[in-house]
Amino acid sequence: GLAKLVHLILDDMQLLAIAENGFAGLGNTGRLYLRRNHLKAL
Repeated sequence: GLAKLVHLILDDMQLLAIAENGFAGLGNTGRLYLRRNHLKAL
């Protein structure tokens, strides 16, 4: 249902935030790479 979908989206956002923090040392390149892959996954 909708609640599950919202939960999945929140989990996804959390994972993305963690990944972005992990890639912060790489600067913009790491973030662009993550965003591109994330959009592809959607």
